[in-house]
Amino acid sequence: MFFWSVAQVVCCMVNNFSQFIVARAVLEVGEAPQFPVGAKVVSEWYNVGERGKPTGIIGIIVAAGWYMIYRNRSEVALTPEEEAFIDEGSEKQSAESMTASEWKSLFTHRTTWGIIFGFMGVIYMVWLYLTWLPSYLEHARGFTVERTGWVVAISYLFGTAGMLCAGQVVDALVKRGLPVISSRKWPVCIGLLGGALFTIPAAYTPNATMAVAYICLAMFFINLASAASWTMISVVVPKRQVGSLGNIMNFGDDSAGLLAPIVTGFMVERTDSYVNALLAAAVVSILAALAFFILVKNDMKGRETSKVMA
Repeated sequence: MFFWSVAQVVCCMVNNFSQFIVARAVLEVGEAPQFPVGAKVVSEWYNVGERGKPTGIIGIIVAAGWYMIYRNRSEVALTPEEEAFIDEGSEKQSAESMTASEWKSLFTHRTTWGIIFGFMGVIYMVWLYLTWLPSYLEHARGFTVERTGWVVAISYLFGTAGMLCAGQVVDALVKRGLPVISSRKWPVCIGLLGGALFTIPAAYTPNATMAVAYICLAMFFINLASAASWTMISVVVPKRQVGSLGNIMNFGDDSAGLLAPIVTGFMVERTDSYVNALLAAAVVSILAALAFFILVKNDMKGRETSKVMA
């Protein structure tokens, strides 16, 4: 997290393209482990009915606090009551290391593939807006550079709100009696569909203000789906496999993140329009929602985890 944050600062201070590429490379190296490790930590320290909020909540200050305060479960003396509460509804952390055969076995589960395909849709949409939104606002909607900066910032505030809401929604659904798997599954599917359904009118509306409104709502829903996907990782496999499954999911999303800006650039250049690129992203998001809905039904033990009573 520290190198990730420093790289973000350095990206604003570079003098040429080569320096920017180096800074971006350091940023990606720093970012890669954060989400899988975060999912692993949440699975170890939070009751299964309370894992949504901490997953939805992050800089240099946070990294310093994390380094000073965080400890592994094995390093802290917990009371039997505290141990029982954290482990309620899930298995106790095993001291055994994960074997290569266990890692490969993750790919034999349909749930793993549902998670991979679902998150690919999330990241395709995220990278569409991350890489092309400023250009879209300037060239397709006629915004000035200054106005584009404000609009992009506002859209990402909506995305932040979506991530924060995801944790609240997931935990609230569990408390209302929804099975743990379903409490994650529905927000992911609704988020993917919402991102798609608001991207479509953004592509067609002649009104620039309405286009911005639709994009903000699309960002809210797609980031809700993103955070909810990570809450699924913390409950769908045994704790010692959470980090591995998170990395597998990350590999799938990196593939989509690689394709999104390339495919979008190709379509925009060939058609001189952003409409088809936005529609393609919406289709990807809808297909990802279908894959997640159809394939993710049980945890890796073949059951849908029931509600956890606090």
